[in-house]
Amino acid sequence: MFTQCILHVPQKLHLRIYGKGPALILFHPSPNSSKMMHSFASILANHFTVICPDTPGYGHSEKLPIQNPSMKDYVNTFRKAFDELGINRPAIYGSATGAQLAIRYGIEYPNQVGHIFLDNSAHFTDQERADILKSYFPDLTPKEDGSHLVQLWEMVSNLFKYFPWCFQDEAHKLNVPSPPVEMLHSIAMDYLFAGADYYIAYKAAFHHEKIDYIQELTCPTTVLRWKGSILKKYTDRIFEYDLNPNIGQADISADRQSRFSEMMDCIREKFLSDDRYNSEDFKIEKPMSNEVTQSIDQDLAPRPIPEMSGEYLLSAWSSLIKHNENREEKMKLSDINLQLIQWYT
Repeated sequence: MFTQCILHVPQKLHLRIYGKGPALILFHPSPNSSKMMHSFASILANHFTVICPDTPGYGHSEKLPIQNPSMKDYVNTFRKAFDELGINRPAIYGSATGAQLAIRYGIEYPNQVGHIFLDNSAHFTDQERADILKSYFPDLTPKEDGSHLVQLWEMVSNLFKYFPWCFQDEAHKLNVPSPPVEMLHSIAMDYLFAGADYYIAYKAAFHHEKIDYIQELTCPTTVLRWKGSILKKYTDRIFEYDLNPNIGQADISADRQSRFSEMMDCIREKFLSDDRYNSEDFKIEKPMSNEVTQSIDQDLAPRPIPEMSGEYLLSAWSSLIKHNENREEKMKLSDINLQLIQWYT
């Protein structure tokens, strides 16, 4: 079980809150939302009050009113939210973009962090970063012919075949199991829900993905070396450097079934080893969020079932476009995009 709340800091920030105990923040990857953290948060809720915010511009959080925001801009917003909730020295877990948010939070507020856990973190060279940023973020602005969905599915279906996905050659090929179509579909929906600006925090994270920032951390930090990560090669690079004594590591097996429990054990061992955190009873009382979604017209045909070719997205889009043509008041393409997401929610 979890509750949802909306804070205004000053733009709307949406959070999911689980469990009871010392505070643990979970920062999600891009372009996902706090919904992606549900399974992990549910396990951790037996020991912690788990706070999962939607990064501004993702999920149900409004984007920052800043052009090209940096990681610092994002964590300044989170700090306001955590102050409002009365959170003191939480542990922070972050994955991918979330790991970079955790690093920047630790740099900006070193005395306000109990322990940082970095999952799917990496170090890229400046040249690698420049090459990736040229091709990694295609334009996903909705097109009437549905071509944005073709581009989307090419990207999503290659995320687990190559890293970076846009370099489809032998040198960048991954040796990881192919995820089920339901997982690919869920990722595609996250991209669509984030909209044409899906890349903003994602790009800021790539600019931040370097050893220099990890070395600036002074708070206790554990890098989780997940053997099944598509970023493992780049995570391992972190340990080619002479790290500060506050930065340690924990190996996490490639087995997805045991991954969450292994990470939970690590967090409990390292964060709860200080008795000050064992006895805290952290409570949050905030109004439940009132999320409004558009309803889907009942006379639409049954939605196409997800399949690995991705053609189901074009079929669904075509149905929605035809339905829109019969409406007295036509919808914008961006609204049809949202309707597609809601059809599969």
